[in-house]
Parts: sequence; C-alpha cells; structure tokens
Amino acid sequence: MKELIEEMMDAYNISNGYEVDDEYCYNDFICEVLDDGRWDHEDFKHLEQDGGGEGGSEYCYAVWSWRGLIYKIEYSYMSHEGHDYDGSMDTIREVKEVMVKSYE
Repeated sequence: MKELIEEMMDAYNISNGYEVDDEYCYNDFICEVLDDGRWDHEDFKHLEQDGGGEGGSEYCYAVWSWRGLIYKIEYSYMSHEGHDYDGSMDTIREVKEVMVKSYE
C-alpha cells in the first residue's frame, strides 16, 4: 500500500523535503491526513477514526475513501508516547462498507 500513500502525497503536492522511501515521511503524512481528517481533497473523505487520546484505547484505526475505494489503517496510542504509526503501513487494506439490519 506504499503506492497508495505515495499517490495521495502526490495529489496533495507533498513531496518537497521528503525522501520517497523514508518511513517517517509516510507516518507523518498518515498522521496529518488520515488521523485527524482535516485535509480536504476532491478524492479524499475521512470516514471514521477511533481510539487514542487520553482515556481512549491503545488500539486505533482510521477509515477513509480515496478515489472511490475505502481503506483502513491500524496504529496505536500510548499516553507517554502519543500516536505510533511504526508498522502501520503494513496494516493498510481495502475494506467494504457493510450495512447491518437491527430490530429493537
């Protein structure tokens, strides 16, 4: 999924000062764009994020859509270290939205 993140970085024109193979660069981009969802782009939509922060869980994830496909990434949060995206590139996968019926 490295290619996906590179494609998104290109769309955001984020390549200045970053080494293409620098994992820190990818982690920083993931944090800025996917975790807080504050970046607007015609091809990007932040769908959901859970976990992290004081009182939140150590397990975190974010879900977003990019050019018609939906993706999920997993990462962690520790109060003494903050968000940790090391290895998170390996967790990125395409997912599907599933509708669930519930009768109460």
